[in-house]
Amino acid sequence: MTTRVLLLNAAIALWRNMAPAGGSRPPQWLSTHPDPASRLRDCRRARRPWFR
Repeated sequence: MTTRVLLLNAAIALWRNMAPAGGSRPPQWLSTHPDPASRLRDCRRARRPWFR
């Protein structure tokens, strides 16, 4: 596996754990940071080409 895939796997594990800890959040468009669910989805999409 490449370093990028390993980093994406680590990011996915991190955001999977962070999502429940977030509590109530404002809409993403009002926030200064992306929603953890969005980050998780983006990481999974970025990893997809290596697992086809």
